[in-house]
Formats: sequence, structure tokens, C-alpha cells
Amino acid sequence: MRSPAGPAQGTISAEELSAIPEACRPRALGPVPRLGLGSRTTVLGWPAVFGFLSGTGVFANAIQNSVARELMPLDMLNDDARPSTFLPGLGLVPVGHTGSTIEGLLQWGMLSAAKAGYHGPGFGADADHLPVYEPGTDQWGHTLRLARCSREYSHFTLDIGAIIDWNQKPVSRLANVQRAIADAVQSIREVREGRPFDLEISLDESPEGISPDAAATTPEEMSWLLEKLAADGIAVCYVAPHLGFTKGSDVADHERLTISVERLGRVAGEHSALLSIHSGDYLSSATRKVLGNACSGKLLFKVSPALQDIYVNAVLFRDPALASRWKAWTLEYADRHGCRCESQAEAFHKYAFAAFGVRNDAGSFEMRALLYGAADSVKEAFNRDLARYLQLLYDDLMIG
Repeated sequence: MRSPAGPAQGTISAEELSAIPEACRPRALGPVPRLGLGSRTTVLGWPAVFGFLSGTGVFANAIQNSVARELMPLDMLNDDARPSTFLPGLGLVPVGHTGSTIEGLLQWGMLSAAKAGYHGPGFGADADHLPVYEPGTDQWGHTLRLARCSREYSHFTLDIGAIIDWNQKPVSRLANVQRAIADAVQSIREVREGRPFDLEISLDESPEGISPDAAATTPEEMSWLLEKLAADGIAVCYVAPHLGFTKGSDVADHERLTISVERLGRVAGEHSALLSIHSGDYLSSATRKVLGNACSGKLLFKVSPALQDIYVNAVLFRDPALASRWKAWTLEYADRHGCRCESQAEAFHKYAFAAFGVRNDAGSFEMRALLYGAADSVKEAFNRDLARYLQLLYDDLMIG
């Protein structure tokens, strides 16, 4: 027996969808400075997000998740044997490990904006880390499927990590990406039926075994790539380079970071694009200020796990019973999956959000209803803390 579809899982009714105002629907914004706000907690965090955008006037992708990792296609929602995918810092996870669907996340996000009476600037919806494979292969079919499911999103981040030959030197390692990107963009144009969209190219994730220094994007290869795409008639709004540091860590060498970001930013600007900084969650305030200064506030800065950590803390401090149950479930799950963590605290931090998307043997989501059904005091505290965090990002980065 299946549990009914919950927030960001199933789609909303046609009547509700048609009543959503245009101001509450995502749109293409072009290469404008903005925040990218991962939506792993979906309806729990959107009150703070939409309130913040209304209050500051800052642009953002208010709806954002990886369509190949955090999310699953709607028709996969009741699939007990979802395939696994690799999540940096965690390892293999089931596709849609947050329990949300591609189509459901978008529609519930728009509905949340409407319920909040949103009146701020236009916002985007990012089909993040859409994997691009070699055209004509079986994996290419996966790219096309995800593009179709994401057709109502306004921002597409093409992750080309799988077709970069990481064992080659910069520039030459991109030899196979031009055609694949062009074919992916054409597929998006077709499913969008001529409607505009923002395009981002992501080079920021390298495979295990490749050192961060070796993976770092050079200005020369960014220039080469953007020139090749321009020759194909492809306008890129954002480029997410590999900046030579490991995801989930801070950057100690600010002088080196400044030089790298300034050089890459100049190249992007020469092609009417902005830099996109991924995995900004665990960068310190000092590092964020370095990035903001180096880009003069003209960048896209993406976060996601930080928002879920803020929710974890709200539960820990305000609902001991739910926190205890969540911890016990997470530690058992982590142990079952061979977690290699130095402490229970680390295991909980890494694996807590599996609870949103894991099913039991009966096919029901084990913890999702409990986490979404937390007390109002928890949800209110989460939104207060999230609003403060967003303000810190805004202040440090000088977005705008």
C-alpha cells in the first residue's frame, strides 16, 4: 500500500496550477547576479526564501535541486528499485534521495510562492546538474528523459563531468564536450517549445582519484569552450568552473582563490556570462567575501546542504523526541550502508536527509511524514534561522 503523495512529490491539481499568478512562476532571467537555493526541504523552507526575495529584491533560483540525484521523475515515485547515483561526499544514493520528484518540486514551489503572496522580483527554477553523456549512447537516453521531465524549469545546468576526459590536460580534456552540449541544448529547446531558458555549464565535479589541483578549470579552457559554443549559436549565462578545492571544505588560500576567480570571471564576462560557484554551503564568511569582491558581486552562488542543516538544528533544539527518533533511524541507516564516519555526529550530518526519501519494505516512506509534520514551533524557528542565513549570504557576497 502506497502512502499518498506529499509535498513536492505528486503534482498539484490543474485548477490550483491555473490559478497561480505569473509573478509566482519561474522565468528566464538572463545572466544576472543571483543566489541558487537548494530545495531539499521544499515547502518547509520556501516561506523564508520567498519572504527574503520580496524584502531584498535580490534575484534567485528559488526552486533548485539536482534532477539526477535529489529528484526523480514523477513516474519513478512508486518504483521500489530506483537506480543509484554517486553523490560527492556521501557515495551511492538512490535517485531522488530526498523523496521529491522533478515535476512535483516545481509545482509545489510555485504554489508556495502563491500562498506567500509573493510580490518580489522574477525568480528561476534550476534543473541542476542535468548530466550530459555522449550522444547516441544508452546514457544519452537518460539525459533526454531528464530534460523532458524538467521542461517547465527556467534554468538548466548541464553537468559535463561525465564526458570530460579528466586524465588529459586542460583544453584537450574537453575535446568531446562540444557536440554533446550542442545536442543537449537542442533537446532542451525542443521540449521548451521555443520558450526562453537560462543555460549554465558545470565543470565543477571531478571523479574520485583526480586531485583538486589537476581538476581546476583554467581560463584558457573556459575561453575555448565558450568560443566553441558561441560558434554553435549557444549563449551561455553561467559557467561553473572547478576552483581547485574539495566539495564540502573551505578554502584557506584566499590570495590564490582571488587570482583564479578574477581571471575566470574576466573570461566569462568577455562572453557575456557570469561565474557560478557551486557547493558554497561550507565556505566561511571570509571566503564568501573574497568571492564577492573578486566578482564585484556579479555571480551565481549555489547552496543546498546548508539549508537542510539549518532544519536539522531546528529539530535538535526544539523537538527532542523527533530528534531522537531521527538520530536513531539515521545511524541505523548509515551502519546498514557501510558508513565510514569518525563519529555519530558526522554520520548524522551526512546521512540525515536520507530519511526524507527512503521507503520501508511495505513501500511507504519511513520518516518523511514525521519530518514534514514537525511542530509549528520547529518550522517557525527553521524559517527564522534560514532568513538570517540568507541575509548573511547576501551581505557577504554583495549580490546585485
